[in-house]
Amino acid sequence: MNEVTLTKYLKEVRRVEDNGDVEYLMYPFDITVDEDLEYPSSIMVALAHLAASYKGKLPLNIDRALEFEELICEESNIQKIVEKFKSILDPKDFSEWNVWKYILTTPKPVDFQPPFSMCPRCSERVWTGDPANEEIFESYHRRENPLFCLNCGQRFKYDGGRLSYRGVADAETVKKLEKGSKDLQPTFAETDAE
Repeated sequence: MNEVTLTKYLKEVRRVEDNGDVEYLMYPFDITVDEDLEYPSSIMVALAHLAASYKGKLPLNIDRALEFEELICEESNIQKIVEKFKSILDPKDFSEWNVWKYILTTPKPVDFQPPFSMCPRCSERVWTGDPANEEIFESYHRRENPLFCLNCGQRFKYDGGRLSYRGVADAETVKKLEKGSKDLQPTFAETDAE
């Protein structure tokens, strides 16, 4: 068992003080998941990510935020969470189907080769740390086979027991690679001169 505690924030939570003043705040809540269990851990992280991404028209009531935190921290009935909080999890359409599609999406390959991989859904690094001082390699060796993203709950695809990845290059990366390859490879002119 490899448990990790993640802190997420519910945005736009409305709390009414005893004197009638209204305060809007970011409400933090912690969920503890097992990195080695794809279910229900990835689903709980995905639900927390959806809730943390809430951008509804109405601020969230503090009592509702507390109720959500209690249910998700207990890893209670997922169906109940989706039904009861679909307005938080999908504030645009209030669609349970959209929520289920998000939390049960098929595993996908990560972007870029490990240990520099990024989640294909939220673009967060799979392994944290600075490559310059090798922190990222230490992070990679502690958790070489992640089952899901600890930020958004996206499950990762494996082929033949190895983490599947795809090379993704934007225009800036391609320019850096082209520049580097010109500096590293000899031209015909250099070869003729020898």
